[in-house]
Amino acid sequence: MEVNPQAFTAMLAKLRRGQTLEELSEALVEAQDRCKDTGKMAEITLKVKIKPEKGMPGMFMLSDEIKSKLPEFDRGASVMFEDANMQLQLEDPRQQKMDLREVELQKREAKQLAEESKPTELKQV
Repeated sequence: MEVNPQAFTAMLAKLRRGQTLEELSEALVEAQDRCKDTGKMAEITLKVKIKPEKGMPGMFMLSDEIKSKLPEFDRGASVMFEDANMQLQLEDPRQQKMDLREVELQKREAKQLAEESKPTELKQV
C-alpha cells in the first residue's frame, strides 16, 4: 500500500467542513501571543478518533478534540504577618512604629557664579 504524504492534511482540511482547521489556527495564534507575553512554552494537542461504522464497509466516523495548554502569567505574592490573635496583617505587629512627620522645605536663593574671565591666548613658539 502506497502512503499519500498529504493524506493527513487533506483529511484535516475536510474534518467538520474545515471547522477543526479554523479552530487549530485560532489556537495557534493565541498560543503564540501568550508565549510572546509570558516567555513560556505553550502546547496544542489535536486528538482525532476514527471509528469504523458497523455494517458499512469503508465508512468511518471521525471526531476531533483540541486542547491548548497556555502558559500562565507569574502571579505575585503578598507578605503578611501573624498577630497575637493569629490573624494575618500586612504590617508586622512586632515592628515598632515610628512617629513620622512632614518637614517643610526651606527655599534657598540661587547663587550666581562669578563671570569667567577670557581664556589667555597662547603664543606660538
